[in-house]
Amino acid sequence: MTENERPQLEYAQASPWHRRRSARRVVMLCFALLVLGAGLRWGNQFLNRVKAKYLFAQCMNWTPPADREGFDEPRDSGWVVWRPEPWMKFYQLYGGSAPVTSGTLFVHGRTSRGGNVRLVALDVVSTGRGHTLLVQSRVFEPPVSVAWAKLKTATVKPVELPEGGGLLRIYSGRIDPQDASHFTMEYVIGEERRGIIDGWLKDDETVVVEPRSDVATTSPSHTPSAR
Repeated sequence: MTENERPQLEYAQASPWHRRRSARRVVMLCFALLVLGAGLRWGNQFLNRVKAKYLFAQCMNWTPPADREGFDEPRDSGWVVWRPEPWMKFYQLYGGSAPVTSGTLFVHGRTSRGGNVRLVALDVVSTGRGHTLLVQSRVFEPPVSVAWAKLKTATVKPVELPEGGGLLRIYSGRIDPQDASHFTMEYVIGEERRGIIDGWLKDDETVVVEPRSDVATTSPSHTPSAR
């Protein structure tokens, strides 16, 4: 038998790479890791939204103690800064960091004259000459289901209180049971002068904050809280 007459061996064509068992396993593993990563990420976001919704509800109904100071100028013992825990935790989840504040003056739900139900939060962000404060107001629309609450407005405005007479203390705000859009904050200057700061939630999603013109010179209705 000559060499040309010898039978030629035919080898099967190698399987494409995507048909090989090892390659399929790698692809399946990569797909499983992608699904797991997406599930963990979505699950964490879902959990954060559930937490934020719960904290938002706490903020909407937050009532501080009667003698709670929202803002107090520095004394021998330093600053007295009150940060309501539900508000701090909610905003931490919402914004990624706690709000910058030298004292929270008001946190509660309010309803504008037009029927807009909102969370209103007021924080002192800095102080100026005399008893001038820069107050930041934030207005949130309540969340639907497990969606995030919507920040409608965030504005910083000065609030000018009477000068002189001693250090300033502002007590945490109270809602007005007769007017769902209104709330008040009592302040004390020194040991005798006291007054009221009024706040209103407006239909345009802003908050009006202004002190009343009449400042009493009688003893304050609050006594300083324990430090």
